[in-house]
Amino acid sequence: SIAGAPTRPRFDCPPARVPPSIYELPDLTMARSTSSSRRRRERRRRTCGGSVSAAPASLLLLLLAFVCSTSAGFSPSRAFAAFRRRSSSAPGVPASAAAASASASSSVVATVSSTPPSWEELASSLERENRKEKDDEPEPVLTLYRDTNGWCPFCERVWLCLEAKGLPYRTRLVSLQDKPEWYKELVPTSLVPAVLIHDERTTSSSSSAEDQDRDQEEEEEKKGKSKPQRRLVWESIDVMEALDESFPDTPRLVLDTPEYLAARERTTALSDAGVRYVYAGRDGALTEEDIAERREAFLSRLDEVEESLSSHGGPFLLGSDFTGADAEIVPLLERWRYQLPLTNNIDILEGRPSLRRWFDAMDGFGPYGNRVSGDAYSWAAVSSTFMRYFGGNPDENPEAKELIDRADAYAEGLAAGFGNVADDDEEGEGIEEAKAAAAREAAIKLISNSEAVVKDCTDADPKSQKEVPRLTTSSEDAVMAADVALRYVASILLSSEGSVLKTSREGPLPVEVSSEENRDAAASALRTVARRLCVPRDTGAPAARILRGALAVVAERLEGEERDDDDDGGARED
Repeated sequence: SIAGAPTRPRFDCPPARVPPSIYELPDLTMARSTSSSRRRRERRRRTCGGSVSAAPASLLLLLLAFVCSTSAGFSPSRAFAAFRRRSSSAPGVPASAAAASASASSSVVATVSSTPPSWEELASSLERENRKEKDDEPEPVLTLYRDTNGWCPFCERVWLCLEAKGLPYRTRLVSLQDKPEWYKELVPTSLVPAVLIHDERTTSSSSSAEDQDRDQEEEEEKKGKSKPQRRLVWESIDVMEALDESFPDTPRLVLDTPEYLAARERTTALSDAGVRYVYAGRDGALTEEDIAERREAFLSRLDEVEESLSSHGGPFLLGSDFTGADAEIVPLLERWRYQLPLTNNIDILEGRPSLRRWFDAMDGFGPYGNRVSGDAYSWAAVSSTFMRYFGGNPDENPEAKELIDRADAYAEGLAAGFGNVADDDEEGEGIEEAKAAAAREAAIKLISNSEAVVKDCTDADPKSQKEVPRLTTSSEDAVMAADVALRYVASILLSSEGSVLKTSREGPLPVEVSSEENRDAAASALRTVARRLCVPRDTGAPAARILRGALAVVAERLEGEERDDDDDGGARED
C-alpha cells in the first residue's frame, strides 16, 4: 500500500548496494558523537531532568517505522513480460538505437503528441538535461542512510536538517524489514538513520577558511600526502549535532540556550504523552479510565506548546527561525495532524491558532514542505493500513471496521479531488519555477521507475492495498493501454507548452487507446497510480500534487470519451 503495506512494489528505486570501496576508505572514524556533543548532551539531560526521550515512546516509534518499511517483491504477469519485450523499442529498431536517436532530439517534449514517446526516448530526454546540469552540481559531502519509505520519524528529523542546511548529499535506502548485511556491519546498532561524513578534513571547526587551508597544508606536510577523514554517526540527535559541528558555515540548528532546552523539554513531554495515548489501545491491561487519563495528559501537553508559541508570536518554536527543535517534533505532529481525526476523533489544531500558524510556517518552509513532509492523502491511506494491522479482524470487530471504513472513505474523497487542481491561477515570484521543478521531479520519478509502475497498476491480483480499484484483467492489451497512457502523462510533465494541468485538459489524447476497452484500462491504471503514489516516499508534496492532477485529468478525459461514444451509439440506434 502507500507507505507501508506488508508486500508492495515500490515506486522508489531499490536500496542501492554500498560499493565495496566503502570498507577500503582510509581513517573511517566510527563515533556516535564528539566529546563536545557529549558535554552538551549531559547539560541537556540535567536541564530537562532525564533522558532525551522515554524508552517506551522510542520503542513504539521504532515499531511504527518498521511497519511503514515492510516490503516484498512480486512477479510480473506473463502479459506484462510479453508486452515489455514487444514494446521495448520500435519495430525492427534496437532499444539502443532508439535511445541514441532520442538523444539527438530536444531535451524536452516540445509538443504533446497523440503518439507519446517511448520510455527510452523520454529517459534520453532526461539524461540530456541531466548532462547539462551535472557540471553545476556540487559533490556530495555526506551519505544519508534512511528507511526506504521516508516515514521513519528519526530519519525524517535528519533528512529535514540536511535540507535546511542546503548540504549536497547522497541517499542510501535501507529496508527495515530485511536489512542488508553490509549495513549491519557498517552501523553497530543496525538502526537508521546514520550519516557518513565524507571528508572531515575540509569541514573542520577551524575559525575561518584560511585557518582550514593552513591546517590542511601543515597536515599534508607532516604526512607527505592528505588522507580523507570519514566519520560515521548514528542516532538522530547525535547526527543533528554532528552536522552543526562538521559544517559550521551552515545554519546552526541545535542550540545550547535556555530557550532551546526549554522548547525541547516541552516537545519531549508532548512526544511521550502522545505516544502513550495513541498506542494505549494496544495495551489490554489498561482500563477506559486509564486511556482517558492519557488522553487528557496528551491534550494538556499540546496546550503547553500552544501557550509557548502564542507567548512569543512564533511562528516556529523559538520564534522567527526554524531550529532543530522544530525538526525533532514535526514528524510526530504531522502524523497526529492527519491521522488522529480519523482514528481518535481529535483535531490537534482545533482551538490552537498558534499551532496552526506553526504548521503554516512549516508547510511554507521549502526544505520541509517541498520534499520531507507527508500529505493528507498518504497519511489517510496509511491509517487504514495500520488499523488493518493492529485494530483486529474487522469482520469480528465492528469498531475496527468502522474506523477502517472511515479512513478509506476519507482517502477516497481526497482521491476524487486529485484533478481539481487550479495551479493556473497561482501567481507570484518564483511560482512558475517552482511548478516547473515539481513537474520535473514527477517526470523523473515516473520515467525512471516506469517498469515497476506499469507492473503495479496492471496487477489484477495485488498483494496489498486491495481496497484501491484495480484493473480486472492483466491482458496484454490492458498492459499496453496503461503503458501508453503513462507515457502520455510523462510527456506532458516534460512538455514546454506551459501548464501541466492545462495541457492535460486540452492536449490530444493518445490514439493507441482509442477503443472503449483500452480507454477503460488506461483510465483505471492512471487512477491506480495516483492512489498508490506516496508522499514523501515517491516524491515531495508539490510534485505529487502535479502528478496526481495530471493522472486524474487524463483519466477523466478518457472516461468522458467513453460516455461520448455511448451517447453517439444511442443516437445512431435511434
